[in-house]
Amino acid sequence: MPEATASSRVVLPRSVAVWAARLFLALAFVAAGAVKIPSEGSMWVRLFESIGAGQWFRYFTAVVEIAGGLLMLVPRLTLPAVFLCASAMVGALLTHALLVGFGPPTVVVTVLLALTLFVGRSHGRGRVD
Repeated sequence: MPEATASSRVVLPRSVAVWAARLFLALAFVAAGAVKIPSEGSMWVRLFESIGAGQWFRYFTAVVEIAGGLLMLVPRLTLPAVFLCASAMVGALLTHALLVGFGPPTVVVTVLLALTLFVGRSHGRGRVD
């Protein structure tokens, strides 16, 4: 029976952590994008109006989040996924900081951004995914 090396003991847990983050992010971003699409009575309609972005930007944000979430599941498309998801979260953080104010949703956005950057950094360090 071959002896496990230090690197083989580290890769498996890291790979599991990266895939757990990918799955969580995929679900979170697809869900976050999907709830922005319906117009009737949506708090997102009111929010995008109040920040002056317009409804076209609500749809654009929804597409970016859904696309980023789906791409997160394809290892070869990690960099575009990270770019889309991180861009959406940086935009959300700027919106919170400059227009909406800080609160519990800011924490959620920060966690999503941190996990997205974790996946991106893990991809850049080698093929652990």
